[in-house]
Amino acid sequence: MSIGKAFVAVAVFIAVLGIIIVWNNYNVNVYPLKQGVAWIDRAKVGGSANEMIEYGQKAQEIFKYERGNPAWWYATDTTNWDLIKKDLASNIKNLEKISELSSSDEAYQQGMDVAKDKFSRLKEQADSAADWTFNSGLNVVITAVFSLVFMAMLIVGVTTWDD
Repeated sequence: MSIGKAFVAVAVFIAVLGIIIVWNNYNVNVYPLKQGVAWIDRAKVGGSANEMIEYGQKAQEIFKYERGNPAWWYATDTTNWDLIKKDLASNIKNLEKISELSSSDEAYQQGMDVAKDKFSRLKEQADSAADWTFNSGLNVVITAVFSLVFMAMLIVGVTTWDD
């Protein structure tokens, strides 16, 4: 095998390894957060205060280890996990108070409407924060290194290819 073919083979291996690393990173770091976002979405359409509480608590369980703001570029409070978790806990606490009311009570319906609106905003914020978790500074550096090594190996392989 010529040196060019060897370099191309290594470049292909690096590309496959990079794809596996990206897939694993998404499955380990982002997909669980997206499941939490889905629970918030379920809470938003819950039929009762208790159902909304149940779904909200499932999201809380998934988000419990998240801290700070994953948006390292253009960070805002809407992607801050600490604030998202605080607002989620507050919404669940309000729903616990609402659940003590009669469902025919006007205050019950108003409280449910407010809770659903808050869940809608929390869903958007948690979804955005989850996306930023995938685009962490470390992941960008790893991607850049893999890309540069892949391109270098491919260029050397193609320029030294001999039949």
